[in-house]
Formats: sequence, structure tokens, C-alpha cells
Amino acid sequence: MSETSQAFRDVPDENPRLLRMSVLTGVLALVDYVEANPGTSQESALQVLGNHFAASALLDLHLATRLIEGISLQLLVEVPTRDARLRLLVRHYIRSFHPAWARLIPKGRNFVEAYLSPNEVQCFVAATLLGSEISIDCRNWWTELDVEFRALANFERLQRGHEAEERTMEFERARLVAAGHPELIPTWVGLDDNTLGYDVRSYSITDTGIKPRNIEVKSTAFLPPSFHLSRNQWDRAVENVGQHCLYVWNASQSIPLMIWPDALASHIPDDNGNGKWSDVVITWTD
Repeated sequence: MSETSQAFRDVPDENPRLLRMSVLTGVLALVDYVEANPGTSQESALQVLGNHFAASALLDLHLATRLIEGISLQLLVEVPTRDARLRLLVRHYIRSFHPAWARLIPKGRNFVEAYLSPNEVQCFVAATLLGSEISIDCRNWWTELDVEFRALANFERLQRGHEAEERTMEFERARLVAAGHPELIPTWVGLDDNTLGYDVRSYSITDTGIKPRNIEVKSTAFLPPSFHLSRNQWDRAVENVGQHCLYVWNASQSIPLMIWPDALASHIPDDNGNGKWSDVVITWTD
């Protein structure tokens, strides 16, 4: 698994409780104490503050220590301002615990804010991450996470695609054996050359003999199935109408949806003027 995918993971339901001001205030209290008392360990600071604020509802030191697992207090001490420290903590929370709303970050702040709880909104406001006035540091904060989540989505899309290609290889081996041709072995050509316009080279058994079957593999989580088709993939399909087929996989299906080029043609856009299409999203309801 890549570093990007490891940076985000699902967590139990209690983790969203960590993003609230009482927890962040607890972390800041620990940071302030360590900053004022150089050389003090986190454990010593926790003991002192725990005795002093034992009955306080303003800070939650227990959950504060949970939030900063994997992050050094000294790192926070080196951050110069309170709001910058809060932004670092919110980012650490997102990267460590991956709340469901985090995947909305590439859509923009309004989409994220709409799904935040009141406690979470309070934290974002305190970190100056929401509102009409936004600093360059805040814009960079959002941009950095935007890039990370787009990379994550792309990684997961590629992973689903590779899994669908593996399923296609297994399906084709079984299909050819069942057709009485165990000597015919499909080839995962897309693994070596991603420019061919198809992923698996296999065979069709017809009344007139054995013919090549070039298979472009798609994976979808939607019903009805929805998938992207590139211009190159369509051009290769048109060049080999009788030999090219789309296999569309859904996790709940044991066999792929098979779509041949003649059935796809009515869903392909036209070039107009100086505009040329390069990618089309097709929702298959035929």
C-alpha cells in the first residue's frame, strides 16, 4: 500500500469526538506548559495540568493526548501562532482519523462545512479555516489537503481498476476452459502498455474459428453502472469492431457486463468546430 493510502484510514465512531475545542484547548495547554518549562516531558506536563484542571470542562487532557498520538509537542512548540497550531492539529486529525467529510475537501470549503458538526465548525473557525477572510497560509492548508485527497481518490480508482483486470483474467481463463480451449491463455497486456486502448487480449470462439478479443476493463461502484471512456479507447474499439469488447465490473457481480462497440456508438459525443472530445462518462441503462 502506498504512503498516500496509509495516511488515511477509517476509524471507530468515537474518533470525531476528538475534534472539539475542549480537546484542542487541552493540547494547546500542554504546548504552552512545555514551551514555558523547557525540558518538561509530555507525561510531566500532563500530570501537572491534570492536577490543576481536574474539574475543568474547558479542556479535555485525556482526549488531547489521544489526538496528538504520533505528533511531537516540540513540533507544536515551534509553530509560532495559536491559529497555526490549531491548523496543524486539525490537519493531523484529518490525516490520522480520516472523517467521512474529509473526502469532500476537493469539492471546496462549502461542501465540507455543510457536513461538519457544530463542534467541528467551532474548531475550523478557531483555526481561521472558514470565513470570507482567508490568509495565504489558510489557502495553502486547504490546497495541500485537496492535492492529497485527489491523489488518494486516484490511487483508489487505479486499485479498483487493477482488481477488475485481475477478475477479467480469471473470468477469461475459466470461459476459455469451459469452451474446450484450455490451451488459449489470455494476456494482461495493459500491465505492460497502457496506451493500447484495451487491457486484456483474449479470444472469442465462433462458428468460423478462433478470433482475437481485445478487452477494455472498467470498474464501477454505481448502479446503473457508470464509467469513463477515453478517446483512445474508443478509437481502438472502432478500428477493431468485431474484436473489441468492454467488460464492466461491479463488486456485487460475478460476471462482467459486456458491451460491444456498436452498442456504445450512440453514447459517443461528436467533435464540433475546434473542440475535440477526449473523455466521456457513460451511464449504462441499455
